[in-house]
Amino acid sequence: MSVLDVKPELVQFLRSGKLSRRPVTGFLLGLCAHCPSIAEIRFRSYSVSPNLSRRLELGKALASTRLASAERAARDDGISLWDSLASRVIRRGESLPRQVFVEALAHQHSEFEKTFVLTRQEILNGGIDSIQDRLGRNDGLAVCSQVRVLAGYSAHIPMLDFACAPTKANQGAISSMLGVIGQAGVIVNSGNSFHFLGISLLTADEWIRFMGQALLLAPFIDARFMAHRLFDGECRLRVFARNKVPQVPVIEKCVY
Repeated sequence: MSVLDVKPELVQFLRSGKLSRRPVTGFLLGLCAHCPSIAEIRFRSYSVSPNLSRRLELGKALASTRLASAERAARDDGISLWDSLASRVIRRGESLPRQVFVEALAHQHSEFEKTFVLTRQEILNGGIDSIQDRLGRNDGLAVCSQVRVLAGYSAHIPMLDFACAPTKANQGAISSMLGVIGQAGVIVNSGNSFHFLGISLLTADEWIRFMGQALLLAPFIDARFMAHRLFDGECRLRVFARNKVPQVPVIEKCVY
């Protein structure tokens, strides 16, 4: 049982077709409009930080030729760099320097990140746009899964980050997965991959089980994203970034 019953009006909103090809912020507006029990939603700014590949390159943890070979294999197989490196250890018996494991486990946050808290009414009045206007040129804005409800406690918006390319075939597979785990919401195209935001707010225990279910769907799911989000105790997904294409992720499909 979720914290909030799914409102029939919100399901109808998903079915109406009004969200198709709309920015993901349109979903957040609809969620607030049809879930009056939501009191506040938090947003977090972030700066683009070096990914694992770049950190390994900068730290010279791997020879450049070996790193380049692992990157090619990752691209060819449609897997992460870490999966490519790990598979070589497992299948070929190759070793990895200790620093590679250190970088793979790094969980970093910038000291310049800022938290913005908007009430439900502020969101309905265009508050997300006002935050975007205050961001730096290289900053992005993410919505946090943990929200506060009027009863005074916290709940989670279901969120997922998929590692597969944003193709029609993968969209169909994701729709099937969401049906199996009983989640309704929107599939969002962020440019390089799909994201998901759901309409049933979850208790803390439900959120942990939801994350566990999602990890069983790897490698469709970005397992490293999920691990970082478990570290933080909440999920975060991009809603805006000037240095990304598209700047605002677009809703590809509603699932209900």
